[in-house]
Amino acid sequence: MPLRTRRLPREDITYSVAQDREVNVLHQLEYCDKKDRFFDGLNSKRKLMQAVVAHHLSLQLHDACNIADMSEWLHGSFNVCVPITISTWQGKRVLLRFLLPYRVGDSFQPGNGDEKIRCVDQIQPDEYNKVRVEFMSILEEEELLAGSNTTERGGLRLADVMNQAWEMGTFWYTLALSSPTGLFQLFYHHIQPRLISIHEVDPDNVMPYYWAQDVFQFISRKLSDKKEYDKQLRKAFDVSAIE
Repeated sequence: MPLRTRRLPREDITYSVAQDREVNVLHQLEYCDKKDRFFDGLNSKRKLMQAVVAHHLSLQLHDACNIADMSEWLHGSFNVCVPITISTWQGKRVLLRFLLPYRVGDSFQPGNGDEKIRCVDQIQPDEYNKVRVEFMSILEEEELLAGSNTTERGGLRLADVMNQAWEMGTFWYTLALSSPTGLFQLFYHHIQPRLISIHEVDPDNVMPYYWAQDVFQFISRKLSDKKEYDKQLRKAFDVSAIE
């Protein structure tokens, strides 16, 4: 049976080459058709794109948003950006970004696309903290006014717990767990720097750093405690101490 060459997003591929690939080529062979269908679907909704952009930019005229031809759309492996020229803004251009649902696994795991859009791995700590501080101030005031039973018993308020999570870095751990697609960047940008300033490949060299923040101070305290323990233990068995 004669074999044909098939099209992938960035190359053509033959059966012999596909055999040697360690990835699921059958899955990849679907990308081109899915891309064409998705792009055609977007292109058929140009009026809707105009309305959405006009709404978010507070434009009175939808027609002020000129959608670029499909040939001018910008796309990579996971996103497509549709250029839109705003005629009432002296021809300035904005980009309307769409995820490629067939590349982010939204078909078999609905919600992956929403998670990708949230971009939790793009949080700027300084900017985020400004909003966080404002929110925490309001929360603290509300908790004081509420006079909850927990507070009356001397327990921690929610605001205290949340502030501690931010100061200790626990915030980044919980955020990473809530967003598997953002976990990698969150770890390298916000978690690892709290533990070790350099990237070590050898597990024997790197693992001690992940025991705790300021691990060497922790180890120093433990060694000091052990030294004091040995001193007290010897004293407990010292005959002269009985006298």
